[in-house]
Amino acid sequence: MTSTQFYNHPSATSSSTSVASSLDSETWCLLSGTDSSSSDSKPSRRQSRKKRNQSKRPALSQLDTVQERMLQSFCAAPSPSFHSANGVFSVDPPPKPATAPGQRGSPISPTCRRLCWDELENWARSIAADGFPATFGDAAWKLFRLLDTEILYTRRSYRQFLLYRGEIAQLLVDVLQWMLDYHPSLEGSQRRKILQALLRLAKRSKLMPTDFFLGAVQIGEVFFQTPNVDVFRGLHQGRDVCLKRYRNHNHASRDDMAARIIKESILLRNHRDPGLLPFIGILQFNEDFDKTYLVSPFFKSGTIVSYLAKHPDVDRRLLLKDIIQATVHFHGNNVHTPVSPTAASDIYALGIFAYEVFTGQSPFSDLGRGLASEWAAARIYLEVPKGRRPSKPSAGSDAYQRYGLTEEIWGMMERCWAGDPKLRPSAAELLQSPFLRNLVDKRPFAME
Repeated sequence: MTSTQFYNHPSATSSSTSVASSLDSETWCLLSGTDSSSSDSKPSRRQSRKKRNQSKRPALSQLDTVQERMLQSFCAAPSPSFHSANGVFSVDPPPKPATAPGQRGSPISPTCRRLCWDELENWARSIAADGFPATFGDAAWKLFRLLDTEILYTRRSYRQFLLYRGEIAQLLVDVLQWMLDYHPSLEGSQRRKILQALLRLAKRSKLMPTDFFLGAVQIGEVFFQTPNVDVFRGLHQGRDVCLKRYRNHNHASRDDMAARIIKESILLRNHRDPGLLPFIGILQFNEDFDKTYLVSPFFKSGTIVSYLAKHPDVDRRLLLKDIIQATVHFHGNNVHTPVSPTAASDIYALGIFAYEVFTGQSPFSDLGRGLASEWAAARIYLEVPKGRRPSKPSAGSDAYQRYGLTEEIWGMMERCWAGDPKLRPSAAELLQSPFLRNLVDKRPFAME
C-alpha cells in the first residue's frame, strides 16, 4: 500500500487529523508498511527472521486489519462507504441534507443513527395527532428520552437537529413547548436543555409555537412609548390588554427583529414570577415581525411612573427589590448565564427602571425635549452608544428630598449601565445591596 487518503466528513469539527488521531500506532504502521517495533538500530537475527516470516503472510490479511480499524475509527460517520483504488483508501462523505425552508428532509447526524430521526418525527406526529394531551403518554416519554439521551446529548447531532425547517420544524417547536407545559417533573438542567433547544430551533427556523398566536384582538391608541417600543391598549376576549410592538430603526435586520421577538415571547411564556408581566400571546399580521405584537394583561395602575404618581409615599426600595428578585429568578432558570450579553442588557434595563422609580421621570427626557416622539427616540438611539447616560438630579430635587434617592442608590444605577458589560453587577449581587436589607413591606394594595 503506497499512501493513505482521508476525506473529512463535512460535519466534522476540524481537519482530517481529528479522525486520523483515533487510529493507533500499530494501524499507522500497517498503513505505511512499517513495523511498529522497528528502530534506527540494526535488527537482530531473530527480528530479521520474524520479519521474513511476516512478509510471507497474504497482504489481504493486513488489508482486512486496516479496514476493520478504519471502520471503527469512522463509526461516527453516517453510513460510511470505503473503497480502495491504486493502493489508496478513502471514505466518501454522504450528501448534505436539504435544509431549504419548506423542505421536509430529515437531517442526518454522524452520532445519531438514521432510525432515531424517523422515531423523532413519528412520535412527534403521534403527540400532535392526539391533540397535544395534558398527560404524558408512551410516545411522549420515548420522545423525551430520545431527545435527552441522544439528539440533544452530543454537539453533532444537536447541530443536525437545528437544521429542521418548514412543516417538521413547526411540529417540533410545538412539541418542545408542549413538553415544557405538561412534563410532570421537568426541572433544573433538563428543563433548561429543552428550553434552550426550543429557543435555538425557533430562532433559526423563524417559527413560534402555534398556540402562541391569538385571533381577534382590537388595537386601540398608544398609551406608552420608549425609544424602542410602542405600547397600545387593546381588547381580547372582553379583557383589557396591552400590546407591545418593537420599533425597527433600520439598524436591526429583519432576522435580528425576528430573533428578539421569538426569544422574548418564549421566555415570557415559560417563566412565572410575580415580578414578571404575564404573557397572553402573539398578534401578527402577514407573518411580518415588524407587525408583531406581544400581548399581556393591562394593569389599571399603568406604568411605574403613573403608579408612583398615585402612591407617592410608597417605599420605592420595595419596588426595586421586587424587580431585582424577579430578575434573579429569571436568570436562575434561564438559558443564559449572569455574565452573558443578554443578562448584561437585563441589568442595564434594571438600572433604567431604578432611575424612573427614584426620580419619577423618564430617562433621557432632556434629549427628547421639544421633539416628536419618533425624532426623540432616534436621537436617544444615536446618543446612548456614544456613552450618554441619564442625567443626575440635583441634591435639592424631589428625587433626593421625597423619593428616597441616595448616593448609594445612584452608584448602583451607574454600575448597572456601565459601558463595559463585564463591569455590570449580577442581579444576585444587587439583591445583596445594603439599602435593600431589612425592608418592611407595608403596602396594603396591589399593582392591578
